Amino acid sequence: MARYRNLFLLLVGFTLAILAVEAVLRMAGAPFSVTDRKGPGQIIVFAIAISAMTWFSVAIGGINPLTWFAGYLRDWRRMLRGFLTTFLLATATMIVIYAVLIMLGKVQWSHEAWENLTPKIWWRTAVALLVVVILATTEETIFRGFILRYLRWKATPAVTLSALLVSSAIFSLSHLIALLGSVNQPDYLPLLFGLFLFGFLMGTVYLATGSLSCSIGLHAGLLGFKVFLRRTDLLIQPENWLTGGADLRTGPAMWVLLLLAALAFFAFREWLWPRLWIEKGVSTRENSPEGLGFRLDG
Repeated sequence: MARYRNLFLLLVGFTLAILAVEAVLRMAGAPFSVTDRKGPGQIIVFAIAISAMTWFSVAIGGINPLTWFAGYLRDWRRMLRGFLTTFLLATATMIVIYAVLIMLGKVQWSHEAWENLTPKIWWRTAVALLVVVILATTEETIFRGFILRYLRWKATPAVTLSALLVSSAIFSLSHLIALLGSVNQPDYLPLLFGLFLFGFLMGTVYLATGSLSCSIGLHAGLLGFKVFLRRTDLLIQPENWLTGGADLRTGPAMWVLLLLAALAFFAFREWLWPRLWIEKGVSTRENSPEGLGFRLDG
C-alpha cells in the first residue's frame, strides 16, 4: 500500500502544481491554458509531469531514469523493430475497421476531400503525425514506463492486474484537464471509459512484449490514424450509438475491440516476448541494467 500512497501524494502534488500554473497564466493574461489539448499549455503539463516523475524515480524509487533509457538505447534495433511492428499493426487494423464501417454504411468516403488535398495539407498532416509520435512517447513513458512499472513491484497476477487497472484509471482521469471544456458534452463519460480501455490495452502490450517501444508504436498508430482522418477529412462519420462520433473511443464497438486486442496480446505473450522484449516491467531499487532487468546480450 505504501506505493499507492506515495503515488497518490505525487498526483496530488502534480495537480496542485497544475492549478498554480493555471492561476499564474490567468493573472498574466496568457493566451493559452493548461487545459489546451495542444500548444504551450499541453507542453507545460508534460514538462511538469516529466519533472515530477524524474524526481520521484530518483528520490522514492531509487532509479536513475537515464539508466533506464540507456537500456533501450543499447538495444535500439530491437526497440525500433518493436515500434514499427505495433505501429504498422495498429495502422492496418484501423484500415480494416474503417473499411468494414464503410461497407456497413456507418462511414462515408469523401471524394470531394480527396480531390481538394493539397501539398500544404499533406505537409501539415505529416507534421501532426510527428507530433503524435512525440505525444505517444511522452504518455507511454509516464503512464506505462513509470506509473505501471512502479506499481508492479513484483510479477504476480494480483499485483500485475491491480497495477494495470490503477495505471489505466490514472491515464483516463489525467485527461480530465484537457476535457474540462467538454464536461457537459454527452460523450464525456463514454470517452473517459474509452480512454481507460485504451490505457488497459497499452499496459497489456507493454507487459506482454516487455518493450515500451511496442506500446508507443501501437499508441502512435491508433492515434496517428485518427489525426490523419481529422486533418484530411477523407471520411464522413455520422453520430452513432454503436461506433460513437468522430472519436471511435466513445462507442461500444471500439470498447469491445480494445478489450479483444488486449486479450490477443495477452494470449500471444509467450510468442511476442522472446522476439521483442527489452526489459522486465518490474520496479526495483537497484540502479543498474541487471537490477532493472534489461537484456544483456544486446
